[in-house]
Amino acid sequence: GEVSPWLIASGLNSNRLDTIFGIKVCQTKWSELPSFKDKTSGKSFHNLFTDQTDSKKINDSGKIYELIKETAKLNQADAVSVECFSLVNEHKATACLALAKLNNDKFPAACEGDIPSTVGLLLAQELTGQTAWMANLASITDKEVLFAHCTIAPSLIKNMSLPTHFETDEGLAVQGDFIEKDITVFRFNENYSKIFISEGKVFNAPNYEHACRTQIEAKLPENAVKQLK
Repeated sequence: GEVSPWLIASGLNSNRLDTIFGIKVCQTKWSELPSFKDKTSGKSFHNLFTDQTDSKKINDSGKIYELIKETAKLNQADAVSVECFSLVNEHKATACLALAKLNNDKFPAACEGDIPSTVGLLLAQELTGQTAWMANLASITDKEVLFAHCTIAPSLIKNMSLPTHFETDEGLAVQGDFIEKDITVFRFNENYSKIFISEGKVFNAPNYEHACRTQIEAKLPENAVKQLK
């Protein structure tokens, strides 16, 4: 799909990606792909998301996972980003669980077509061998930030549940309590000339109604919070 139009500093900028990292972008429209409905949801998917909810929604999520995984393999991709809202609007099905499973498999997967976040996920895994989490900056005060998103890898949380997607109340999303207390927050700017990096400490895993399903509140150094503002 496309980059979601409401994103800030998250455009494609494929020439810069190629020049700086040697990363080449292969962009595919949803209309050019087979229907996810023709895929078969696999056992490993169901084992990860044991049927805690509507079986049709689980099956749809598993089929979307298979489609994305097959498309990535066909294009010899090392990471993927998906424009998910068009999928939700047309089929009432979400890619949240599919992306969470891909990240759990250590295959970097972002949503909303957010390319800088995709590159960040890829870089984090190459440098550390660990799975990262793409998250929205949902709110910020002088010393604290709230990060939230619906696509976290299950290996990073406990007490997992599968509510609906936050913005649309459709399909399924991943909700859970973040396991780690010490975190590193990072983000590329749009032309990849700078990267924001800060350590932080998680002090709460809330369940606010005004943000995506998995949430953490973290304390960051004062100068880092000023930059985020």
